[in-house]
Amino acid sequence: MTIRREGRPAVHIIPRDPTGELGPGEDIHFNDAVYSVTPIPGPNFDDTDVRLNYSSMVTPDIVYTYNVALRRLTPLKQMRVLDHPDLGAYDPEQYTQVREWAVADDGERIPVSVVMRRDRPQDGTGPLVLYGYGAYEFTVETRFDPMRVGLLDKGFAYAIAHVRGGGEMGRGWYEQGRQGQKLNTFRDFVAVARHLVDQGYAASDKVGAQGVSAGGLLVGAAINMEPGLFRAVHADVPFVDPLTAGLDPSAPLTVREWAEWGNPLEDDEVYDYIRSYSPYENVREEEYPAVLATASFNDSRVSYAEAAKWVARLRERTTNGDDRPILLRTEMDAGHLGVTGLDSQFDAAAFRLAWLMAQLDPERARPGAWAVSGGEGRDADAR
Repeated sequence: MTIRREGRPAVHIIPRDPTGELGPGEDIHFNDAVYSVTPIPGPNFDDTDVRLNYSSMVTPDIVYTYNVALRRLTPLKQMRVLDHPDLGAYDPEQYTQVREWAVADDGERIPVSVVMRRDRPQDGTGPLVLYGYGAYEFTVETRFDPMRVGLLDKGFAYAIAHVRGGGEMGRGWYEQGRQGQKLNTFRDFVAVARHLVDQGYAASDKVGAQGVSAGGLLVGAAINMEPGLFRAVHADVPFVDPLTAGLDPSAPLTVREWAEWGNPLEDDEVYDYIRSYSPYENVREEEYPAVLATASFNDSRVSYAEAAKWVARLRERTTNGDDRPILLRTEMDAGHLGVTGLDSQFDAAAFRLAWLMAQLDPERARPGAWAVSGGEGRDADAR
């Protein structure tokens, strides 16, 4: 069976002897500090081998078979990572991942997953991109992403804030980040960003944030709370006008969404609470991070108008100079999940990562500026 321990997934094996009696259970052991693992259902109830999908932030997706009697994992097939034209073959030993714990304002411990190059110093000088979601009891799994490798090879760290409102720490974790306790989600994200700076994973002026959909609400609320904590933010199909959305029951998802956010039509307290954190409603007249909002014209879940309104409000009220632009990019032939086709998806991802890198650390972002010094198949002079 699958369980979670301190935010990490686990596969728990309970053997049954020939008489049908259950023996003592144990978790399948993996060496990675953070990872994602999912059993693959088999056709036979009495199988002695279990197949697993496994991945971590440094380990490409791999299928294992686990022999229950021998307690032995055997790899069957692993995702191939294409060689880099300058840096050579992907080597997971060149990267490290750690589990950190940030402390929120109310004392709650927030799990954080961090990945970076092993030779990257943790001295408070480098850039970092922080991702979060925190809604619908959705768990952000710590899986491998080949698009992230280029970011790490530029000397960036990447972190996932497993904030309340998600499902990483059980049902109670979700309940503490929904409806009348939604502010916990945003406060957790701010606490994680502070913690990563304090622990030397990022320079105080090189912290970027990234969120998608409800994660766009998260980063939008966070920069209203602490605009000076972040240097650049990418919000994709961002749910940044939740009050207007919650007041329109004719929209496709509104009535169902009241279970997550509350019903502002019927409850004045809910109305005031949502208004207190809505990114659109709370933009202040001060310097903000650079912002890239990406929207989709055919999005039936989060209207492109939300991103457009938010960007207009940011441009109107913030005191940003030209070095901190507020940008809107709308895909005219895409829905909530973005463009289709691998080439288009790669182009979109590359654009967003390149923008974040250029905002957080322009010198590292330039072509050829790999944070690699020597090694077979690598360009030692490409700095």
